[in-house]
Amino acid sequence: MVIFQVDSVISVQEELARCYHHRRYGLEPINNLDGGMRIERQGVYRENSVIYLTKTDVIEADRFLGDKIGHIVMLPEESIKISSAYDLWLAENILKNWQEGE
Repeated sequence: MVIFQVDSVISVQEELARCYHHRRYGLEPINNLDGGMRIERQGVYRENSVIYLTKTDVIEADRFLGDKIGHIVMLPEESIKISSAYDLWLAENILKNWQEGE
C-alpha cells in the first residue's frame, strides 16, 4: 500500500482462461490468449475475498475501496473460499490428502 501509494489492496487470482464480455454483436474476448508474450496489464484478475486492506480515511468516507486499488496475486490453493457444505467438504479432503502426501 505504501510502496505503490494506493488507497486499498485486495487479493486476486489471475484468470488464465479466455474471458468474454457481451457486446452489440455477441461475445468479444477481454483477455488476449492467442499466444506470445502477455503483458501483466493485459491480465484479467478476479477478486478472491481473502485480503482487503483499506486506508481509514476511505472507510471514514463510507467507502469500502479507494480510488487507487493495488493487488496481491494468490494461487488457487492459497485461497479456498468456504461458503457451503460442499466447499467445507472439499477443503477438508484437500487438507487430509495434502497431509497424507507429505
